[in-house]
Amino acid sequence: MPEIVYKWVAVEDGRRFSALVGEGPARVEYKPDEWACPPGWLARRGYGLCVFRTVADAEEFRAVALELKDAEFELWEAEAEGVAEPSGPPVYVGWLEQGLFRPTPYTRWYHGTLWAMQVRLVRVVERVERRKDWREVLDEEGGE
Repeated sequence: MPEIVYKWVAVEDGRRFSALVGEGPARVEYKPDEWACPPGWLARRGYGLCVFRTVADAEEFRAVALELKDAEFELWEAEAEGVAEPSGPPVYVGWLEQGLFRPTPYTRWYHGTLWAMQVRLVRVVERVERRKDWREVLDEEGGE
C-alpha cells in the first residue's frame, strides 16, 4: 500500500521536474496521477526519488536548498512505494546533471528525507513563485 509523502517539483512551461536536478540524465519528469521512477542507472545503485516525511521537513529543505534556484516550485502531497531511509551518501547535483555518480562526503541528507522507488503526485500543497533576480527588481524600481 502506498505511503503519503511530500515532493518538491520545479515547474517549467507547465511541466513538473525534479526540484534540484535541472537537466541531464538524472532529471525526472513528474505528471499528476502518474507513477514516476528514478532513472535506471540510479535505481540500479539503490538510489530512489527524494521525498519528505512531513510538510515541515519539506519546508526546511526549501528554505535552504531551493532558496537560490531561479524557478517556480510546487510542493505536492504524493503517494510513494518502496519508501526507505537513504542508504547511501548524497550525490552532488552538478555531477548528476552530467550523468556522473560520485557520492560526496561534504553534504548530508536533509532531515526527513526519504527515498522512494515510485512517486505519484496527488495534490498541490503549496506553490512558490519564481524568485526575481536583481535585474528584474531594478527594472521594476526604475533603476539602471
